[in-house]
Amino acid sequence: MFAPPRRVTSVAFRVVLMGLLLVLPGRMVLGQEFYREAPGQRLFSGSMVARPLQVRHWMERGFTEEQARRQHDFTIGWLLEFLDGRPFWHRESMDEFWFPLRPMETEDAVGIRLLQTGNFRYVCPNWRLYPFDCPQPTDPLCPDDPLFGDQWHHERIESRAGWQIRKEGHDDVVVTFFDSGIRLDDYAHHPDLSDLTEYRQLGYNAVFTSGGTGPPYGWENPNDPEAVDMRDFPGLLGHGIRVTGAGAATGDNNKGVSGIGWSLRHRMVKIRDTTNLPIMQSVFHGMEVMAAEGDRVFSFSYSTSSYIPPDTCDQAIQQTWQAWEDNTVELKEEYPDLLIFFAAGNDPRYEYCDPYSAVIMVGGTMLDANAVERVWFDNNGPSGGSATGDFISLMAGAKGIWTTVPEHWSYEGLYQPETGTSFAAPQAAALANLIWSLDPDFTAAEVEDFILDGCETFVAYSAGDHGRGRVNVFNSLALASGQLWTRTPNPGVADDDNDLKATGATNSATVEFFYGTDDGSTSVQGCSLSVDIADAASFGTATAGANGAAVKTVFIPSNWSTGTMLIQAVEYGNPCRKSNVVTYVFP
Repeated sequence: MFAPPRRVTSVAFRVVLMGLLLVLPGRMVLGQEFYREAPGQRLFSGSMVARPLQVRHWMERGFTEEQARRQHDFTIGWLLEFLDGRPFWHRESMDEFWFPLRPMETEDAVGIRLLQTGNFRYVCPNWRLYPFDCPQPTDPLCPDDPLFGDQWHHERIESRAGWQIRKEGHDDVVVTFFDSGIRLDDYAHHPDLSDLTEYRQLGYNAVFTSGGTGPPYGWENPNDPEAVDMRDFPGLLGHGIRVTGAGAATGDNNKGVSGIGWSLRHRMVKIRDTTNLPIMQSVFHGMEVMAAEGDRVFSFSYSTSSYIPPDTCDQAIQQTWQAWEDNTVELKEEYPDLLIFFAAGNDPRYEYCDPYSAVIMVGGTMLDANAVERVWFDNNGPSGGSATGDFISLMAGAKGIWTTVPEHWSYEGLYQPETGTSFAAPQAAALANLIWSLDPDFTAAEVEDFILDGCETFVAYSAGDHGRGRVNVFNSLALASGQLWTRTPNPGVADDDNDLKATGATNSATVEFFYGTDDGSTSVQGCSLSVDIADAASFGTATAGANGAAVKTVFIPSNWSTGTMLIQAVEYGNPCRKSNVVTYVFP
């Protein structure tokens, strides 16, 4: 028997509790579902999340601070007794409890049981969420990775739309992660990071022996994995496996998650061992060796020379900053076809003496409770949010990024969501790899411009704090292709407004959207070209922004719900350009 919630005298509490007791059982009596699956949106996963009312919530209801703390502590104890030995994960930052259902339990029964106590802020299923940009599992641009729908950043950076331009890597383009290793603890490879016969390139252990005085361990030996240790020790960090997956997990392989491309060549340079944090010596040496090897993209997710105000950039910090600045500047002078991405840091108070002139510094974004993208911010302290400032080059998703992890880290097995700018930098670096894979003859400066020019703004964006904005795969690949592209569609909605998008256009150019039901040809007035749609009509025009994107919001009538529509965009200029044709369905 579970102990019932403690009786309290607060009028506010009695009102809340009685409301739940009256409403929730009534729904069950009427045979109605409380939690509802929505095919195409969300499905049950067999697990749930519950968050107890916090101390501040009880105080808002009239409790004293002491009463509120007692009530919160009581709720925690009651919940642990309710869970009764079943496995659970306590997410401390939110005081959430994530737990699986037992056989014969239902989401409704467990949720209502907890909510009836009146002691919980929320209780809901741990929903499996569909991606909004993959309406058809047979769509060739929709990867079959089971957790792709949980990777919210792909929908925001328009990965699937970008993959209609380029989704494969290139043998001559490698993204190199400087981190803690990549093999699993038993020397096996992670199933979503491939082995040396596919996309992973030979690794290098740059950890110096004898405390930094002896030589580095050197190149991985494919015939003897234990000769040069490339393991990522999960008991210590597992950081290397996690950051690599955020950028370069193999896509469309029916496993786990997808990286920014489906088959990006990637390499691990191991810069830390089982006992020490990496030393700068290993990083600088590893970068030099990999640049000489011909690797073009570096991703580094460790601290460099940041500091926290009100401290000034004193001489000691300046010396450290100068060491990083000189090493990266001179490396790029010797190897100009090289791009270096640094994670900006996980403290909103971080500052740097000056922006790094040879480095692309990546901050992080998140989705808030209303699914609005903002700068990642949880609290003003360590691991509380993204660093921001004039040293930032661009942003990428940083909170709740599903990626690869060592075995036995979570109930999901080899995958779980991670938070930190450590997982933003690999996304931007992997985008550089994908753009270079489109055309290996691009210069580093061109690739960097394509990435920065394609960025998008977000809520409360500030150029002085967030660089050029958040990366966008579709925009950047379209600019790199030199062509106009219409977005592969999100599921359209009949009897509602829909956003059509074309990108790769010239800044301030006029873009017109045409539609029709059949293949064919229709001349475009003012241009010496025809769209590839018979008897095409026009939705109207939109103006392209500096990132090459033109968005037209159109109302789709309800009678369009029974068929499909072909859509193509035209950019007016000298000469005019037309995009690809996409097929929209408006259910």
